[in-house]
Amino acid sequence: MMAFITHAGAQAIAPDAGLESYAKARTVLDEGVAAIGGATALNALHTVRRDLVDKWVDGGQAQHPRFDPPDAQDAPENTGFADTKALSFLDYAGNRFLYTQTYVDSPTEYAVVTDVVTAEAGFESITYVKEKPYLDTFDAAGLPAQRVRSFRRYPEGLLRMALARPETLGWVGTATEGGHTQDVISFSDGTGTRVFLYFDSTTHLLTKAETLRGHPFFGDTTTEVLYSNYRREGPLTLPTRLIDRTGSHPTHFIAVTSTMLDASLPAARFQPPTDFVAFEHTPDEPTLEKISDTLYAIRGDYNVMFAVFRDYVMVFEAPISSAYAEKCLALVHATAPGKPVRYLLSTHYHYDHIAGVKPYIAAGATIVTTPDAKAIIEGAAATSSSIRPDLGARLERAPVIETVSEPRTFDDGTERVQIFDVGPAPHVAQMLVAYFPKEKILYVADLVDVLTTKLVIAGVDSVPVRDKIDALGLDVERIIPVHGVPITGADFRNGFIIRAKYAR
Repeated sequence: MMAFITHAGAQAIAPDAGLESYAKARTVLDEGVAAIGGATALNALHTVRRDLVDKWVDGGQAQHPRFDPPDAQDAPENTGFADTKALSFLDYAGNRFLYTQTYVDSPTEYAVVTDVVTAEAGFESITYVKEKPYLDTFDAAGLPAQRVRSFRRYPEGLLRMALARPETLGWVGTATEGGHTQDVISFSDGTGTRVFLYFDSTTHLLTKAETLRGHPFFGDTTTEVLYSNYRREGPLTLPTRLIDRTGSHPTHFIAVTSTMLDASLPAARFQPPTDFVAFEHTPDEPTLEKISDTLYAIRGDYNVMFAVFRDYVMVFEAPISSAYAEKCLALVHATAPGKPVRYLLSTHYHYDHIAGVKPYIAAGATIVTTPDAKAIIEGAAATSSSIRPDLGARLERAPVIETVSEPRTFDDGTERVQIFDVGPAPHVAQMLVAYFPKEKILYVADLVDVLTTKLVIAGVDSVPVRDKIDALGLDVERIIPVHGVPITGADFRNGFIIRAKYAR
């Protein structure tokens, strides 16, 4: 007779329940490995080179908010982002990868972004047309996680990982995807992330990889990669169509235009450029910078500002997460004790820029933002997340939101700030900036990103910012971007001299 293990108040569990779950999952995994070409071919694989065309359709990063249906199988209409060509090179044998993507702003303007991680080091380079490349070197401690995320991007990497970590395999159940029955198993990768694998129960091919995620807008949800249009490539059968989804909504449609197994790249491609301009890193933790007796910047992963009025404080931007917002609020309260945060400026609706609004809503602040952002912020306020509790529980109060289409001024004689919409821009249709005339400072998100003061290049998104400055006759001596390092107004203008060499 089979013995059972029991715990107080718990349902009896057979001692071999874990083994049964493993055995069932292992059968599904082995069938998936056989369908892709077999364990021998999979384990003998050295490298995979893929040439890609990526259509970015992320509703949380488009010009206007959009929510494409979960079952969308074809790329929707243009969202303002051009298709980008990319090269993915995964070297399983050498424990390294390279990913390079070309972002095109106009027929004569483009930037090439390359990420490389080898067994020993890693870097990112960004080259605008023919200018000297920017270079950032990666922290060695983060390299293993970067490799894991890259290698689990495609079916062959996922299956190799699952085979290498059999003790983490588990049977999940059956599901339906695209009208077909799926066998679902899970495993934990080298970072501890639990990955769910969906296999077509008839073909046994991998159709989806899924991970859980706490999201500022969707709350408890998933991120997914869907695989389809499989094609034989030498000994393996690999997909030529990928769809990335968050909260079941498409964010990327990727076509694989060519695949080469056991290809090679010149060794120089894995070496950083020797003539470059280094990134200037922002502080690891939110750090206070006093600008005047009434105006402060908080430098960090995303730069935040706040102005101290006579009876209240106004904060500019609540990015990343509630946890980041709470760190910023702690600096605000330490600087202006006893004064409530009455207003929060959210520059635009993109998810990463509204991810920290909940602490401000809970404190009763009025959110000043664009018409496009109103529904997004209301949606974010209505979500709750148990996966990432720092995103906050469901709020008891509804957000108070004031939308700005025309210029709006806050002035109590102590501090003065003018709010303008500088959109539309290719990045987003509606974008608020803050101008502080007393300090002659302009605060702007995304349209002016500054990697270093040593080389400032004005991109196409900076054009509407310059035009608004000129149209309003603003005297801008300093620009504080949400991303990167502050620059002078002269630096900003000089950036257009570089752009003029290529823009047509």
